[in-house]
Order: sequence, then structure tokens, then C-alpha cells
Amino acid sequence: MSSIGRLRQLWKDVDVSDAYPHLRIEKRDFDDIPKFVLKIVEASHFSKRIWFVSASGFFTGAYTIFSTNVIAPAWAYVYWPTATRGDQSLGINIATLVGTCAGMIIFGYLADCFGRKKLYGVELVIVIVATLGLTQASEGYNDSSMSIYPWIVFWRTLLGIGVGAEYPLSALIASEWSATSHRGRMLVAVFMTQPLAQLAAHGVGLLALWSISARHKPPLLHDGTDHDAASRVIDQVWRLVVGLGAVPALLAIIGRLTIPETPRWLLEIEQNPSAALQSTNEVYSGSKPGSTTDVELTMFAESSTNTTKIAQDDHRAQKPDDPSSPLREEIEVSNNNVPQYTEDRDFAEPSHIPTSRIRKDRIKTTGQFSGDSGEANRPNHKESFVQWLQRSSSDIKSFMRGPSGSILVAVSICWFLLDIAYYGLGLDNPQLLGNIWRQKKQEKEEPSSPNPPFDWNSNLLPLPKERNQAIYQVLETNFRHALYTTVPASIVGCFVILLFVNRVPRVRFMVTTFVFLAAIFTVVGSSLFRVYETKDHGVTIVFYAISMFLINVGPNTITFMLPAELFETRNRGTCYGIAAASGKLGAILVQIALWGLGVGGPKKEPLAGVLFFFAPLMLIGALVAWIWIPEVQDPVDNSAASIKQFSSYDNRSLEDIADGPKKGQILGLKKRFVHMLKSAEK
Repeated sequence: MSSIGRLRQLWKDVDVSDAYPHLRIEKRDFDDIPKFVLKIVEASHFSKRIWFVSASGFFTGAYTIFSTNVIAPAWAYVYWPTATRGDQSLGINIATLVGTCAGMIIFGYLADCFGRKKLYGVELVIVIVATLGLTQASEGYNDSSMSIYPWIVFWRTLLGIGVGAEYPLSALIASEWSATSHRGRMLVAVFMTQPLAQLAAHGVGLLALWSISARHKPPLLHDGTDHDAASRVIDQVWRLVVGLGAVPALLAIIGRLTIPETPRWLLEIEQNPSAALQSTNEVYSGSKPGSTTDVELTMFAESSTNTTKIAQDDHRAQKPDDPSSPLREEIEVSNNNVPQYTEDRDFAEPSHIPTSRIRKDRIKTTGQFSGDSGEANRPNHKESFVQWLQRSSSDIKSFMRGPSGSILVAVSICWFLLDIAYYGLGLDNPQLLGNIWRQKKQEKEEPSSPNPPFDWNSNLLPLPKERNQAIYQVLETNFRHALYTTVPASIVGCFVILLFVNRVPRVRFMVTTFVFLAAIFTVVGSSLFRVYETKDHGVTIVFYAISMFLINVGPNTITFMLPAELFETRNRGTCYGIAAASGKLGAILVQIALWGLGVGGPKKEPLAGVLFFFAPLMLIGALVAWIWIPEVQDPVDNSAASIKQFSSYDNRSLEDIADGPKKGQILGLKKRFVHMLKSAEK
């Protein structure tokens, strides 16, 4: 057996091709296969293997981004120690975010065209290559024969592409492989690795600084004379912190390259029920042959008859609009735990997957992947690129005119507004954290001062003559500030939503936390005028931590989840990439704005003004979500609400959500306000 074959045993409890050769026969009752595949998925437990593969890659991407952010002052100290405007840091951050946007959109679209599996692992290869390239970047031979700055920008851009690709791929795998009842927990559990990666990045940075500095003779903290010697120590610190990011990537890539394709993509896009059945069995079969799932599979296969022979010629002659066409047939499942398929698509019923999406004239019975997968999304050999472009343009116009178009715009706006605040708050921005923590008024620097506010002095610490001591203190202070405020608040926020994700309606909860954030930002901004640079500065720190908690318990986590739930399979990756990239566009704009306004400086007015500006943005986000984003859970009858009913909001299936909002859900500006007026009259 080849090495790849051995790795695939991670997913296989039995060899499906040998145990179930009858799954490959030409004559099968294909109507039964999709419902049986969904029965297996819906009856499955919370898959730790699926979580590990999705979360490990997402953790890796988050760690690489956070680690390079936290050591930014080290770059400034070593390579541009006299810079004071922050131009280099801005350029690096913008390059990373641009790469992230590109990765989100490109890989999201490609995942719809070619499948999730074929791209899963490619993004980690990009992350590994970019990480190793960044750790080996240099200024050339001897006395700086070239500039290291372009190399840092290049590798950070490539790193951003890999990290951006992680968003849609991790979310799609987690969402499409999960049972409906576990989908919310799975997505939150994957996203929770982001603050954990933040913890790891700051923790590793602090340990690296302590250990490498202690090995230096004399220790960096006690040596204030040799800048070149200190630069070598700091250079080792940042390379170690960044380079360690490749370790979890190498571990995660094993599972990434061997994970089977998602059954929903195989059913709806690849049109290959047999492959979907095999793929599902690889992940959710029992621990050994003869387990419950294996017995069910065997009984199903043996009970399937050959009476439903596919008549290719007849299918070619039939049209989708013909009521008798098999393209319009739908499956009905009697099991209460299984999605229901009904002709009238009653939205009050449990979830369903219309078999009209499974074109029988394209079904493959061998269980093998064909080259025409995703043909609806990409050019094929029968049409030119111009023809494909025209067809795609028509599809986009049709999509945007439908309900999914307004939902995509609404989710994108919410993510855009959220990331303006999230990155504007100073996510791993040591200048802003330093301002919040400052308890002593900064002395005004004279124009001729030998100690101007260098970029590397992110906390604006009074610089002693021993600059080496200063850089040590700056880095250590940055790590401690984040570990005391941003990191614990983010982790607790994600943990709380993990506990209650199925006990609150997600969209409504996001609306509520948006409103709370508007209030908190107003309080934090106001507190700066009373306690800034005083012994009572802890008030601002507490409210800042509360804001980070609210961001992660609400919008930050939920915006990660919603695009993986709201759209149909054929467009899910593309829509996810667009929504996520919209958020990073907001991050780019706020980074440029903060740099132009000089918010990282010692004055409190710019920072307070920015916080006040964030408040109405959060209210706009709440309004957009309330008006245009449908709920992804079944509603609870408020007239008969009780503690018991409130304890659980059942998730709707992906197929049910893709068919449109539940009956009774009111979406749209006009409809919302008309409904409010009618309710007020009553």
C-alpha cells in the first residue's frame, strides 16, 4: 500500500471498495442513495476527526498572522530602527490583508468548481512555504546588499493568501460534514481556535524572548551598549516565533490531504451518489466491519433492487420543466431524524434536499470522480472563455436578483462593519493597547530630542540610554498586555457561544450584541477623557476587555458561521469568500484611516473619536442583520415560550436554508417596518 493509501486509513474503518463491491454496479436504485447518505450524516455524532482537520488548519493560519503581528516591533528595531511614521508596518499589514482577500475569493470560488477536497491542503502548503520563506528572509551579504522589507511584504502577501483560503475551506468542510444538530457547535469549535492561536502566539513570543535573551552573554536586559548584538538576539526571537507556525501546519496537512470529499458536494454538484455513499462511510462508519452503520449499509445495498434502471436516452429527451421528468422527482424520508423531502416544500417540515439537484443523466455509478465536476461553475471544453464569461455574468445577475443576493450583501456589510471595529480596536496593535494601559502622562518630546517616538517603541516608553533594555521591555510589555486583556476576553467569548450556540437564535443574538457593542464603545471612548494616563486607567482596560468579549461571543463568531449555512452548495464557497473578503476590506480601510489620523500616538482625542465613530457602525450592522438576514434555526412560538422551549433552537438543514426563509419570517426594509406598524396598532 502506498504512503497516501496508508494516510487515508485515518478516515477508513473498512475498505469500502472491497466490503461493498455491489455499490459500483451499474443498475441501482439511485433514488435511495441520497436519502441514505443524508441519513448517515444526520444520525452521526460530533466528529472529532472532522473538527481536528478543520480546526488545525484554521489554528495554523491564525497563529501565523498573529505571530507576525506581535513581533512587528522587532522588525522595526532590527531593520528600520529610526523610522517614526509607521509606513513600513502599514505596508506590511495592507499587503497581508490584500493577500487574505484574494485567498478568500479565489479559493472560495475554486472550492465550488472543483470540490472542497481537491483544494483542502493546498492552502496549508502555501502557509508553510510562506512561513519558511519569511523566516529565511535577509538583507543579503555582509553590509546589507539588499533590503529585507520587500521580502517581508512578499512573504506576508503569500501568507495572507494561504490564511484567506483557510476561511471558506475550513468553514465549508465543518458545515457540510456535520449533522444538522451539531453544525453550530462544529463551526464555533473551529473558530475558537483563533483566540487559542492568539494565546499561543503571544505565549511563544514571551517564552522565546525570555529564553533567547537569557542565553545572550550578557543577558539582553542587562546589556545596554551594543545595538548590533541586541539586534541579533531580537532577530532570533522573531524568526523562532514565526517559524514555529510551520509545525502545526505540517501536522494538519496529513489529515487535509486524505479527507474525503463532502457528500453534499458529491450529491448536488458532482452528481455522484455512489461516491457520496463511499465518502460518508469512510468518515462515519463504525470502528470495525459489522458495526451498526456497516450493517445498515450492507442491508441497504442488498435490499436495493435493479428495477430502477437509468434510461439515458429517455432522460435526454425529457426536459427539466416536464412534471414527469426525473429531474423534478423528490425523495421522501420517513425517519424523523432524517431530512424530509416533500413536493410542496413545506417550510415547517424538517430539512430536505431536493433531488431535482441530482440530475440522473449525469449520475456516475462507479464511485469515481469525473472530470466534469462543477461544470456549471467553470468553462468546459465545449464553450469558449467568452461564452463562459457571458453565462457566468447572466448567472450572477440572476443570483443577485433573488433572495440569496440580498442575503449575501447583508452578510458582507455586517462583516465589513465588524472588521472595521475589530481591527480598529487594535487587534494585536501594541500602540493602542499601550495607550489604554498607560497610567503616566507622556512627557512632550522636543524637536531636537534624541529619543523621538520610534516605530519599534510601540508603548511610547521613556527611552533610557540603554536602548537594548528598552526593546526588551517593549516586547515583554506588548506580550503581557495582550495576554491580560485581548486573549482571555476572546477565549471566554468563544467558549460562551460554544455552550449556548443552540440555545439562542444566532441572527437575533448577533443583532443584540451589535447593539451592546455600540453602547460599550461609547463608554470606552468616554472613559478616556476621565481616566486616561491616570491611576484609574483600569476602568478603560475593563471596558476594553468587555468589548472584546462581546465581539467574540457575538458578531465575530457568528459572521464566520452564517455564510457557511445560508447559501446553497453550488455557491456556498464563492459567497463565503465574498463575505469574508468584505470584512478584510473594512480592515484595510480602517488601518489606513488610523495611520492617517495618528491614532497610535500619545493623544487621547484621536482614539476616543475613533471609538465614538465605531458606535453608529455597530448600530448599522444590527439594523442590516435584523432586516435582511434570515434565521438559520427553527423559530420558537413566543406565545407559548417557556424555559424548556428556550433551552434549544433546532438548526435548519443546509438544504432547507438554501430553499429560502421559513414561513413567517419577514425580511426586507419595507416589510419589516410595515410589520412593526401593524404590531404597534394591535
